[in-house]
Amino acid sequence: MKFRVVLTLLCVLWAACDPVDDTEIIEETVCVTDADYFSDVVYSQVLNLHCVGCHNPQGVGRTSEFVLKNSALPGYMESNQTMLVDLARLERDGESILLLKPTNEIRHGGGLVLERDSEAYRQLEEFIRRVDQPTQCRSNEINENEALEQVELSDPLKTLRRASLLLVGRMPKPDEIRRVELGQAGALRLILHEMMTEDNFDIWLREVFNDKLLTDRYLGGNNASELLDVEAFPNRYWHEDFENRQDRNRARSCTQLGIARAPLELMLEIVREDRPFGEILTADTMMVNACSARSFGLEELFPNAHDSYPRELFVETQLPNRPHVGILSTHAWLHRFPTTATNRNRHRSRIFYEHFLATDILALDARPIDQASSDIHNPTLNDPQCSVCHANVDPIAGLFKNWDLRGRYLPPELGWHGDMRQPGLGEEKTLPGDRSHDSLRWLAEQAVTDVRFELSMSRWMLEALTGRPALKPSESDERHQAAYELEDRLLKAAGLKFRESNQNLKSLLSAIILSPLYRAEAVLPSDEAPHALGSARLLTPRQLDRRIRAVTGYNWRWYYSGSSALTTTYRMLYGGIDSNGVTKRINQPNGLMAAIARRMANGQPCNVVARDFVLRAEDRRLFPLVESTFEPETIDGFVIEEAAERIRANIRYLHEHVLGERLSMNDPEIDHTYQLFYDVWKEGRQAVENGDEPETLYGVCRGTTNFETREPIPEDRRVTHDRNYTLRAWSAVLTYLLSDYRFLYD
Repeated sequence: MKFRVVLTLLCVLWAACDPVDDTEIIEETVCVTDADYFSDVVYSQVLNLHCVGCHNPQGVGRTSEFVLKNSALPGYMESNQTMLVDLARLERDGESILLLKPTNEIRHGGGLVLERDSEAYRQLEEFIRRVDQPTQCRSNEINENEALEQVELSDPLKTLRRASLLLVGRMPKPDEIRRVELGQAGALRLILHEMMTEDNFDIWLREVFNDKLLTDRYLGGNNASELLDVEAFPNRYWHEDFENRQDRNRARSCTQLGIARAPLELMLEIVREDRPFGEILTADTMMVNACSARSFGLEELFPNAHDSYPRELFVETQLPNRPHVGILSTHAWLHRFPTTATNRNRHRSRIFYEHFLATDILALDARPIDQASSDIHNPTLNDPQCSVCHANVDPIAGLFKNWDLRGRYLPPELGWHGDMRQPGLGEEKTLPGDRSHDSLRWLAEQAVTDVRFELSMSRWMLEALTGRPALKPSESDERHQAAYELEDRLLKAAGLKFRESNQNLKSLLSAIILSPLYRAEAVLPSDEAPHALGSARLLTPRQLDRRIRAVTGYNWRWYYSGSSALTTTYRMLYGGIDSNGVTKRINQPNGLMAAIARRMANGQPCNVVARDFVLRAEDRRLFPLVESTFEPETIDGFVIEEAAERIRANIRYLHEHVLGERLSMNDPEIDHTYQLFYDVWKEGRQAVENGDEPETLYGVCRGTTNFETREPIPEDRRVTHDRNYTLRAWSAVLTYLLSDYRFLYD
């Protein structure tokens, strides 16, 4: 049959990208699966236009057997198809009620909706025929591969470089590059798993987790200590007993770290030990460091002085008289997502849905509610305007009943509120009577076996890797819906790897990295390609800081400062978060952020160029192929062939080292960069000869000390002068490359 296949352009979302024009709809003769026929024809052209207005959770048809699930719910399309298949099999006098109802040939509350000679009626007839005679097509995997044929994927080496810089903040090691170049079976996947055992991977993953949980809000002052109930933990302010101010401040900071990051550290411990990631919800333990252990009354875990242990050293333990339910029972999580006497844990329920069940509850019904129009008693239970959300929210809210407003385990003496739905996982699963005392653990056990947990983790890691959230379905934009369905299939495939690995998060990350979700970088010259794959994300301040260090050897900071400018002075200005008032990162640069990036590109070469030339050629990061004395021409204007070729070779090396692009020596980009070097060098050398520019380098730009440790460099290796202006010409080249969007973006 003829069927419209909507294939859309991939737009790599660089900062200067223009919106992509709508693509043409191409008619092709293809085998259409029953699932595709339902989603692209029956749902979008029949149900969405003629039925959903009444047959929705708050419509007039909500009490019928035909209630369509909202597109905000995961798996809504499959659920709606299953329901319609069941209805199609119900017959009266040999004809499906799916045809009799909308034509009003049997009683239909909505009256006549479809005429028998309408296109929508014929589409329902075809659907019923497919129910009786399912269509056999090639596998979805084959169809997906055909849809992806126009997508250009990054090669294994480029994927290795991107993943290495993102996950562990370093350049790939020579051995890793060699293994990938040799094409060893599964080499890239194995290398990714090896990277995920490094300490720097924990740093990246901690940032990913905090971007979702936002518990770093409590790192300052006594913010975390104040979360503890003084009756249960009378030693919560133990650090205030120090007379010495510095000792007191250090102990206080260490304690806040231990309490605030307890949920993050539990998640990290589970990943490090390759345990099922579902244990973030079900683990019967909590994490403490030497300082928070004293606040909790667990001093025996760290018998020596608290400052004899690294503050980042956490151990897994249990508190007496307090059940543990993974991160959900930590003080930081319960207070970061608080409740009130009138909210009744609904906020916690909404967050649980969003974080762990891939469901945005607020998207179930985005229409404003007119409270004055309803005189229904207990509207959250009885008013369809409210119950569309509360039917999902309230049962899970009831499962948090044993945890009070102050984060204490304190089961209510009179039981849960009788004017709310019974505690459970939605309305499908109610809490067993013998689990009332540990209802939250029951929820965790149910959630981690739910397919929505896998989908939620897949979406979370996709956003962590690509910087963009997973697409949402669209009932009005056919192009967007096609993109959503393709991405959803790829995410479910990654989720399957996650399940098969016993919920190993490392397997999920590598599955996404090796898929088109991460590797798509361009499209072949064609009008046909899937939409919104790949990554083009502005690096966060910490990610950019790690990239600068990996490429140049040093963080970008002021010489007399001990901290990176991007993680201190400019962290918030460059789009960072504080997990408190600012919880969303800026992913599109503004003028201030552009100015910061320009300042970095101008300032960092001063810090690194001369210091790189101090080293032996084989130890240099930036200039292994040239010396500071290499000039392209003599003073009389004659080309020095060998020096010019070495300069071009080092420029080619810098393009690969800084931007990750492998260019031939004759590439126009090499010519442009060489011309920049030449022009700056020639003009600068003339200025030095005329006395308009000094021969010596500016103080902090000299290679006289190690930039970080400030240890002096041996006098015979120091670089303090630039009489021929080559160092400043190389600085211009480095500024040019560091300001390139390919360096600032991933």
